[in-house]
Amino acid sequence: MFYVTKDNVDGSKELVETIKGSREEAYEVYLKVINEQCYEYHKTKTLQEWRVIRLFDENGVQIAQES
Repeated sequence: MFYVTKDNVDGSKELVETIKGSREEAYEVYLKVINEQCYEYHKTKTLQEWRVIRLFDENGVQIAQES
């Protein structure tokens, strides 16, 4: 099982996705979340702070980060 989280502007963490699949499937979901965030920034044309997106494995070890 893999987890995708976002760090919110207020410092809290938000669980975005739980993936019950392979590492490859987890990375696909992780990239989808990043693309959705990029789209929102372009759509709203605001200077919101980027929210850090992280991918964790089943042991809670961080294996990727976009910031």
